[in-house]
Amino acid sequence: MPSDRLPDSAEAERDLRRRLNRLLDQQGYGPHRTLALSVERDVVVVQGRVPTYYLRQVAVDCLQRVAGVTQVIDRIEVVGDLGSRKG
Repeated sequence: MPSDRLPDSAEAERDLRRRLNRLLDQQGYGPHRTLALSVERDVVVVQGRVPTYYLRQVAVDCLQRVAGVTQVIDRIEVVGDLGSRKG
């Protein structure tokens, strides 16, 4: 059967998520490591918190450039200094 050779969509999504996470890790920005990614087909939803709009934009731009991604849904929250706690 020719369809047996096609990659399983769940496996393809897992592979894409692994590549996306690896790319974010390689950027060298600590807050990117805490972002959560979900993948459905070729659409990526990214959520979490980062301290600056710059880091948010870097993350989204990186994800958009990955082969196989057609859309990135940005649910990243910019929260200022993540290291400071007021209380």
